[in-house]
Amino acid sequence: MLRLRLELRRPLTFVDATNLTIGERRAYIKMAEVYNCCAEAVFFDVPAEVCKARNATRSRIVPDWVIDAMHARLVKPSVQEGFDSVVVYSPSANCISP
Repeated sequence: MLRLRLELRRPLTFVDATNLTIGERRAYIKMAEVYNCCAEAVFFDVPAEVCKARNATRSRIVPDWVIDAMHARLVKPSVQEGFDSVVVYSPSANCISP
């Protein structure tokens, strides 16, 4: 689906996935390079404890150990890994920083 949207030169295409590590994100950055388009990361900078509190209110609760394991693997996205830009949403500061 992503390749098709890029081939059709759709003005915006979003990949909604966790992609915790540089390795997990690399294929998307490479694909953007192949199709000569921008790759922008949107990062929700949410502390593990806030994730756990929000998770506790959901109908489908993820065990805390899963959140802890994901948080331990997390490498924040950066332009150094190949993104054209990284937008950070931080609920603790309730703001967006470019």
